[in-house]
Amino acid sequence: MHAEYQEEVFEVKSPEGRRIHCVHSIAAPDAPIIVIAPQFEGTVRHGLLPMLYLVSNGFQVVRFDYTNHRGNSEGEFDRFTASSARSDLAAVLGTVSKSLAFGNGLSLFAGSISSRIALRHLAEQPAGVDALVSMLGVVDMGSTVRAATGQDIDLLIDDPDHFYGRQKALNYMIDGDSWMRDLLQNGWHSLSGTRQDIDRMTTPTYLIVAEADDWVDIDDYSVAYGGNPGVLRHTYRIPGAGHELHKNPEASKSALRAATRALREFYGMSDQPLMEPTIAELIAINGRERRRETRYRLEPAG
Repeated sequence: MHAEYQEEVFEVKSPEGRRIHCVHSIAAPDAPIIVIAPQFEGTVRHGLLPMLYLVSNGFQVVRFDYTNHRGNSEGEFDRFTASSARSDLAAVLGTVSKSLAFGNGLSLFAGSISSRIALRHLAEQPAGVDALVSMLGVVDMGSTVRAATGQDIDLLIDDPDHFYGRQKALNYMIDGDSWMRDLLQNGWHSLSGTRQDIDRMTTPTYLIVAEADDWVDIDDYSVAYGGNPGVLRHTYRIPGAGHELHKNPEASKSALRAATRALREFYGMSDQPLMEPTIAELIAINGRERRRETRYRLEPAG
């Protein structure tokens, strides 16, 4: 690694009283903290590469697992909803801002569906973080869910009694009824709803978008942010990249370089050379991440 770092594991309670598993990576105790929200169907370990980029370049990082989701937090994955994720995000950010020593700032890094969760949170808590980095952020949840999973929100809009049942999301089974009904009932599903949330935001925002994204229409960003363009600091376009960045290592590196540079620029740290983790470092640390994941795995109730 380019930077030695320490690691602390801690728990936060969700508003429903469930345990949220968190990992704090510390290279410089007085550095700004970046909270990395989980990717959908991802865990703390799947945030390893962005954590390494950020820690290697002067930041502290907190990663966490959503409740009712994969990972080491409480709850069964089939109970996951966008609203439960938003509650978890609020709980983690609240704890970090109050309990961890950070004299130089707190920002949020969120990708895909988690970016949509972040937009709602920052609409309701405008001063919640210093800055947001949104990587391939979803802005039309209904359209993205349809493209990625085949689950169509319009069926529920047309028929309030429509039954989805248990369905595969991307790779894991989810309760389609609680997931889709939450999207509709709480206004997560539409591009217009996202624009309404963004219109209430004041948080400086950096967008990283994929030019060949098959799950997010790149033109939707101009619609979503059209009523509040002043919130945008910069938009980084990743040429040739689709939504699943893990399938394109070079595009993934480009996106993480952009995210790191954006945060260093925001905090006035951009005069230093960008440090990047090597494949050998990533493989070695991934083994340690797997061991920690196993150690803190919760046993099923009963």
